[in-house]
Amino acid sequence: MNETSITYACNICGEPSTEICVYCTKDVCPNHRCEKCGRCSDCCQCELRRNMD
Repeated sequence: MNETSITYACNICGEPSTEICVYCTKDVCPNHRCEKCGRCSDCCQCELRRNMD
């Protein structure tokens, strides 16, 4: 049996995503998910947020 990856659309930018925010559980791409807390950029409260440019 092959393991397949289901891709969804990021709730913030619409890019393909395979992850979810650990807080709000919305789909989020790697560009909008904090590596420190696992939350999306909308929910993240870390002092050092990832650069979203």
